[in-house]
Amino acid sequence: MVALKHSDYGCAEDLPELLNSGSARATELVASGEFARQMQRSIPSTSFETTIGHPGYVEALAARITDAYADVTRRLRP
Repeated sequence: MVALKHSDYGCAEDLPELLNSGSARATELVASGEFARQMQRSIPSTSFETTIGHPGYVEALAARITDAYADVTRRLRP
């Protein structure tokens, strides 16, 4: 479905390159202080403190994002 949508939208960027840059941007965003500030505004404080505010959570989330993008990339290989 990812490859089909990429084609449907007429994306000029090569799909593997797009996935690589998306992964990098997403993990960079999660590691930024801005992400934590926005989440602190958006979710209840108890949820924030047990997730994003918890030591190690952001690193684990960034790793999961990287894994998800890598899984999509693997599945797209012929």
